[in-house]
Parts: sequence; structure tokens; C-alpha cells
Amino acid sequence: MAQTPIPFALHPTVGHATPIHKRSRRPNFDSASMTKPSFNLFGRQNHYFLGFGGFRGVSVGFSGFFCRRWTSCLAIAGEIIQFKRMTEPFIQVIARAASHKAILRFHERVAPCALGPRLSDAKIEGDGATPLGVFALRRLYYRPDRWARPETALPISEISQKCGWSDDIEDKDYNRYVPLPHSFSHEALWRDDGLYDAFIALGYNDDPIIAGKGSAIFLHLQKNDFQPTRGCVAIDEDMMRFVLAHATPQTKIEILRER
Repeated sequence: MAQTPIPFALHPTVGHATPIHKRSRRPNFDSASMTKPSFNLFGRQNHYFLGFGGFRGVSVGFSGFFCRRWTSCLAIAGEIIQFKRMTEPFIQVIARAASHKAILRFHERVAPCALGPRLSDAKIEGDGATPLGVFALRRLYYRPDRWARPETALPISEISQKCGWSDDIEDKDYNRYVPLPHSFSHEALWRDDGLYDAFIALGYNDDPIIAGKGSAIFLHLQKNDFQPTRGCVAIDEDMMRFVLAHATPQTKIEILRER
């Protein structure tokens, strides 16, 4: 006579198949193990047990399971974001209280820099304030008569005496590079003082451009021992060369107040 197969079920603690007649019909749930399941997302053994009875214990166990797994997922997501932030190239400008002088950090280098006389998260044209926030590095401009072409991964353009930047809020080319002569108010990029021998146009108020919100925010060279700028960030030549050598089109600059 053929033997009747014995039904099997997963045992709650040993994690292998056990004949169902060898355990009681109403399993004795361990409340500690139900509220603190050892299952995790990375494949560790699950001592969780589901039976035909003890539904209150099952409910408590499932709620604890999902709450813990959701918390774990949020923690993992936060760590991924933090890791991405740490591994992305990032220039940080930390402004000191009541001073136009600041600190610029990039990779392992720390250097002094100069800002405008104040900081603002609501900058307007002509206020001289340095805007707070995170901005892209759009393009390097340099004077070929004073600098050899820099080695950099950034987009690069030479400037000449016919190069300017519009700061006129009535101009359709406001906050853009413009060729000279230009009929609207503008800033000449060819200067005697060396500020714009090499400079990086920052992605401030350019996507989209809003008339009156500020223009010509650059990372440029300093002068007169880091005198205040008119809203830009100024660094010395050595730090500029370091930035150009290590920056990429994905690099961002963050300008923030010291905490």
C-alpha cells in the first residue's frame, strides 16, 4: 500500500522542513521574536514564523517588520545621498560673520578668498552682495596674452578687447557674454588690473535669466590682498590653477555662511 505523504511546514527556529504532525496545531509564538524579527534586506536568516493561529502575534510581527524595514531603507537612502555628496567634486566657500573674507575648500586644499561686502539669498542688480547657494561652473575665460591656455576639463574661451558682459536689465542679453561695442550697459572683460586674466562664469541667474536678479557672478582672481568684490568670489592665482586642474563640468560651488 502506498504511504500517504506527510505534509511539511517551515519550523520557526531551525529554518528547515519539519513534518507538520510533529508540532502542535496552535504554535506557541514567542512575542520577543515576533516584535524583533531578525530578517533583513541583505539575506540574513529569517527566524520569522507564520502559522495557522496567533493572528495577533502575526499582526504585531508584521507591523514591526515593515516599520523596521522602512526605517532601514530610509537610513540606507540617506547614506547613499551623503556618500554621493562626499564623492562628487564640490567647491565650498564658507563666509565669516561680518567680513568679506572667506575660506574656500576644494579637495584637500584650503585657501583664503574674498566676497562682496555682504551675503544675500535675494540678490538684486547692483547691490554688491555675493549670492548664497549652489552654482555650476559654466565656462573658463582667460587672456591669452597673460596666461597660457590652462589645462582644464571645463569649457574654455579666450577673451579679447572686444569682450563684455551685459549688466543692463533692459537688455535682451542681460547677464550674458556680449561682443563689444555694445549699446547697453556692460562690463568690459579685458582689464588692466588682472582680475579677469582667468575667471569662471558661475551658473547664477542664468537658467532662466531673471532681469534685475544680478549678473556677472564670477570666480576670478583677487587683488590688493583680497579686497572686497562686487559680488563675485576672488581667489589667488595658485588656487585658481588648482581649481582649473581639478574641476570638471559636474563640479559645483557652494557659498554659505559660517555656522
